Amino acid sequence: MNDWDPSLRSGQAPILSRRKPTGVVRGFPGAGPDDPKRLIAADIEGVRCINVYVPNGSPLGSEKFAFKLAWLERLRAFLGSSCDPGGELVLCGDMNIAPEDHDVHDPEAWRGQVLFHPDEHAALARVRDWGLVDVLRARWTGRGPWTWWDYRAGAFGRDHGLRIDLVFATPPLAGRCSGVFVDRRERAGEGASDHAPVVASFEETPLSAF
Repeated sequence: MNDWDPSLRSGQAPILSRRKPTGVVRGFPGAGPDDPKRLIAADIEGVRCINVYVPNGSPLGSEKFAFKLAWLERLRAFLGSSCDPGGELVLCGDMNIAPEDHDVHDPEAWRGQVLFHPDEHAALARVRDWGLVDVLRARWTGRGPWTWWDYRAGAFGRDHGLRIDLVFATPPLAGRCSGVFVDRRERAGEGASDHAPVVASFEETPLSAF
């Protein structure tokens, strides 16, 4: 699709495509009219694309934090009931969780806080264990790169960031991933978001097996 189609936006999680999508789903099936639309899914040329905006959950111990954990359980149930880990699927978006120590500039300072809490890690692991590969971590096991820097305290200039924007793929699609990187230039611009885009590329034929 060459023009922006507002029907492919759900809350803050849009999908842009040059090809006409099918099977569009906005929000979790059976959700009420007041349920935040934080998920959109569509089939594009045989690939199931799911974009999400996971709740932030702050402050710790609040109803918002409990809602975040419950939302991740709903995401896991959605995958289990409507998707196939043996098919080609990508799940991406602002997950609002840094999965591991090397995804945080200072793990000890962040440990136990929102975005880096054991309960969040467990909930995200249940989603990943449905049958997903973190395509960036499949190619880079070192520290970073970060995708989010707080606006406060000069975090971007000091490179005090977290990796909370993730791209997961099922093994058949992950095997076609030819590269993934974080575009820090977009974060450096005037009036930029506090997030930087994660760009993943996929070839038509498999490059490796997972």
